[in-house]
Amino acid sequence: MTMPLVGDLADLQEKYYVGKPASVISPDLPEGTIARHGGWVSSKKLMHEGEETEYIISGKYDLVIEFTDGTIGIIDCKFSAKDSNKSEFYRPQLEAYAHAMENPAEGDGEKVSVLGLMVWSLPTSLTGTEPGVNVNTSWQPVDRDPAKFETTLKKLFGVINGPRPATVDNCNNCTYVKRRHQLQL
Repeated sequence: MTMPLVGDLADLQEKYYVGKPASVISPDLPEGTIARHGGWVSSKKLMHEGEETEYIISGKYDLVIEFTDGTIGIIDCKFSAKDSNKSEFYRPQLEAYAHAMENPAEGDGEKVSVLGLMVWSLPTSLTGTEPGVNVNTSWQPVDRDPAKFETTLKKLFGVINGPRPATVDNCNNCTYVKRRHQLQL
């Protein structure tokens, strides 16, 4: 869930980039155009141990760059109080989007060649004569690692399909799950 003010600010920031060249985000990006904003993507059903499961990946990307070589880049935008590299933290989210874009529930997949974060952070002080706050912008590339994502999915399926852990009396989550299962009986 996005907080209303943060969501509105993010939407304004993201819309600014649509139609602009990828170099506006970073001169290191391949030639292309920021073509899409705020779209939903859903994958085919996920496979586990050679079997189709009931699970899919679904999410809403922030920006998609269409590169001249026919591949795409997925950019996730974040607001942060201070600029710090969060690329490893958000790698699973971006890999999930890439998986869904390459293996969509409907239509042909698109080859994802670039993943990254655009982070907007607050300045350390206010300067100038105009009121308001300008934000710092940083580009944080995320190296693709589909094999690591597949390992994460295998671990997830292990949790989903594995035995339910024993509950303990002082665990609020355990109590919630126990009561929920009692109501389903």
